[in-house]
Amino acid sequence: MKLLEYRIAWIDDQPDKAQGYKDRIATLLGRYGFELDINWISNEDHLQVFLAELVKHDNYDMIMVDWKLGQMVTGGTGGASVAHSIRAQHSTATIIFYSAAEPKILRSEIAGKLIDGVFCVNRMHFYEEASPLIKASVKRFADFNAMRGLFLAAVAEFDELIRGAIFKAYASLPADRQQIVVNQLLDERITYATTQAKEASEHARPSDFAKVIKAIQPGSGELYRCLVTILGFANPSPEYSQAVNKLNKYAEEVLLPRNDMAHLREVEKNGKKLLVRGDREWDAAKFDGLRHALADHHDNLQYIKNRLVDELVAVIKPN
Repeated sequence: MKLLEYRIAWIDDQPDKAQGYKDRIATLLGRYGFELDINWISNEDHLQVFLAELVKHDNYDMIMVDWKLGQMVTGGTGGASVAHSIRAQHSTATIIFYSAAEPKILRSEIAGKLIDGVFCVNRMHFYEEASPLIKASVKRFADFNAMRGLFLAAVAEFDELIRGAIFKAYASLPADRQQIVVNQLLDERITYATTQAKEASEHARPSDFAKVIKAIQPGSGELYRCLVTILGFANPSPEYSQAVNKLNKYAEEVLLPRNDMAHLREVEKNGKKLLVRGDREWDAAKFDGLRHALADHHDNLQYIKNRLVDELVAVIKPN
């Protein structure tokens, strides 16, 4: 899921030697609820393509560069040329150079080209010096407005996964099971619309009342409950049961926080910023857990759509 990826463009002509760094960074990001996604650039052709596309696809959280690779740019003068080329594409990503040379030497060359947002670390202490920079960049995702956007966008993506699983299963259900699914959607919407219409009619001006719904457009909760109903038609394996049990937590772990994020007010309590809705409070410390929950449910929904629906259909489809 794009929203939970931490994207690094990693420029190194020997990427196998950087695997140890990569693994430690992946572990670090995992603790914050992010999955590491790396675009390895390992030769001059790759570098030129990367630079050419950067202006259109500047969605990297960080760019790592082995200082020696400045020579990959024709006519280049060391790592500073790479930094200059990246900034020329208007990229705002943080750039980290690593080298066996003293960082002050690298900084001196970069300063001469007036390039901002570039950090230099020693290869021998790469993780220790790079990890604080990564942690700092991750903190922006703990911003309240960023979390609001993250949840709203994530649930929109989940809706499509759930909708796809429903349609995939529905096409192979027996007619009586298909009718159960249709009845649930219609009954739930009728109940909701009836309540809304009743409340509106009690307060609306007599000349202002209009039709409430022209066509059903199921919301996130309706789609979720529809999928739960479909998957409840069978229980073919322990893995199936485990995935359904995870799905049963979707309303509490995803929809409830999403709804809160859309309506929360920001307050300050004992000098600490909080998002509050009713008796529920959300703060930066809880956001890591929320991001983990989004990642887990994303993987579970993918598993349901790509595998469990097939298991269900194989069990209940008429011969």
